[in-house]
Amino acid sequence: MFDDAGESPGQGPVESSQQRAQAREVMLSAFRSESPQLVLRIQSGAVEGRYQHVRHCARYLRSVSLEVGASSLADVCGEIEQIAAGGEGEVPVETLHDLFVHWLAAITVLGGATDVRH
Repeated sequence: MFDDAGESPGQGPVESSQQRAQAREVMLSAFRSESPQLVLRIQSGAVEGRYQHVRHCARYLRSVSLEVGASSLADVCGEIEQIAAGGEGEVPVETLHDLFVHWLAAITVLGGATDVRH
């Protein structure tokens, strides 16, 4: 019933390929719809000193960014997450600017809305 790879003969690789494509589309959709608000929440939370909130949003955005191939954005989110985890220092304005620049580049390539004022 199953081949050596644990997939049913004739259908396993096709289903796996389709499942991967569907999973990627779900992640792209999540990135497109949620990332504008996450960027805004990270920026406003950093300004207001809500470090736990910033860390949580940065972690989520980093995870989704990695899934869709936006590694530069994921790197900036990781940096923000580390700063926020310390809870003592402010997230530098330059880092918040980098967040926006890398998000804008990623969302432009991935085809989403570029307005973070939703």
